[in-house]
Amino acid sequence: DPLAAGADAASFDPVWYLQAYPDVRQAGIDPWEHFLARGRAEGRLAAPVRALELDHLLWRGHAAMVLPALAALRAGADPREAALAGWALARWQVDQGDRAAARAALGGERGIAGAAHVLNHPGPFLLGAQLALGQGDTAGARALLRAGSRRFGLLPDFLLGELLCRKALGAGPGDLNDLLAGIYLPQGLLPV
Repeated sequence: DPLAAGADAASFDPVWYLQAYPDVRQAGIDPWEHFLARGRAEGRLAAPVRALELDHLLWRGHAAMVLPALAALRAGADPREAALAGWALARWQVDQGDRAAARAALGGERGIAGAAHVLNHPGPFLLGAQLALGQGDTAGARALLRAGSRRFGLLPDFLLGELLCRKALGAGPGDLNDLLAGIYLPQGLLPV
């Protein structure tokens, strides 16, 4: 993804990368070349991310201190930090039972895509779709599932999200079984 590589190049911190990943330092590999060739696919970060450090503290009993800091990052000018602060806040809000606040914290498709880019997993898309569906926004949920599929491929989680969307729209058992078969058959399993 050329756009992703450009964003990573702008934020890449080679000194931090070598400190964070001693195996790269010990191998004597150029940090940027390693990141492009393997590191990104392995889920390694290009630079330190304050929102992820705060997320770690949030789940370890420091909510009173961390929540205001995450809110400040969410409202800040750095799009990467804002997206990841939104991800952290959304997960926290879901845990607290406030799904509307969680959806707002994610920041729509742009914020979700930003978080998924750094995290390199589909979690933000899946959470966004779940929250949209919970608020009756099937079209919004489907848009996020499609965007996630474009970014990560047609994973079974995205197909299961589509199953929930179809169920919300009143699809019958036959349609739902056909969708499940599309998940099971490629894995060598029998259809439902």
